[in-house]
Amino acid sequence: MLAGSDPTIEKLAAARVGELRTQRYRVTTTYGRVLDVLAGDDDASPCDARDRAARFAAELWIDRHNLIRRVRLRYRLVDGLTVETRDITSYDRAVRITVPSAPTVGDVTDRVLKLTDSACKTTNDC
Repeated sequence: MLAGSDPTIEKLAAARVGELRTQRYRVTTTYGRVLDVLAGDDDASPCDARDRAARFAAELWIDRHNLIRRVRLRYRLVDGLTVETRDITSYDRAVRITVPSAPTVGDVTDRVLKLTDSACKTTNDC
């Protein structure tokens, strides 16, 4: 995902994801670089320079087959730090997900919609 964005990559401790042994890594770059890499040659970001310069950190747990088994993203929204963690349990089978109860997880839909609405009103770019 971040190839070509010139990130800082740190090798962290070995860890388990479920029954699998993995190696954990931290990738740190800027939000703007992530957007540009995901968009290819097009500029995907209508963000201002301050937003583009914001720190973006991802932790990856990679197994012996070089498959990502867990991803944790950290980034800031207007109202604070957001941390998303996703486990990838299989690359070839259907997955059943059990959502943990609050306050472990939360629905950020309203916050994202509020931010989007606020940005539209500020920039008239909707």
